[in-house]
Amino acid sequence: SIFKAIQVIQQEILIGKLNAKIGLLFLNKMMESMVGNDAVLSDESRCKIIRINPYEPMRPLIHRNDSFIDLSLDNLIQLKDILG
Repeated sequence: SIFKAIQVIQQEILIGKLNAKIGLLFLNKMMESMVGNDAVLSDESRCKIIRINPYEPMRPLIHRNDSFIDLSLDNLIQLKDILG
């Protein structure tokens, strides 16, 4: 899936295999294309991706159950998969 590819790129940036500046730019663009998509969280609930955090593209602002959650501020849940 595209989400797994994004995870691999993020990991390679973290371990120094990819240039961080270029890699983060690519990740941001990839994640920006996911805004509006539904996603599955680590607790198996579904949400909608609302906005991408440019400093932590894998931890976006989401909408779930009539509330907004900034995943960069909530370490208890994370994206598990991006749908559609």
